[in-house]
Amino acid sequence: MTSRLFTDVPDGWADRTHVAGIDWFLVILIIPIAAALVISLLVLLPGLLKGEGLTGGQPIPADGMSSERPDAH
Repeated sequence: MTSRLFTDVPDGWADRTHVAGIDWFLVILIIPIAAALVISLLVLLPGLLKGEGLTGGQPIPADGMSSERPDAH
């Protein structure tokens, strides 16, 4: 009796429909990637508009390492 509860479509609901592969692709990959790009743009845009660039206005050292290392004393 309990298996019947989980297999039938409830009254008033539409019958089950087939979901195309492109729909799953949109939901699983495209929408999250687009959301991440929008959030990243919203975070980076104020600094870019101020002219600070991606480094926050700090120059990047030529060797790629930070000049403020704790072991540099």
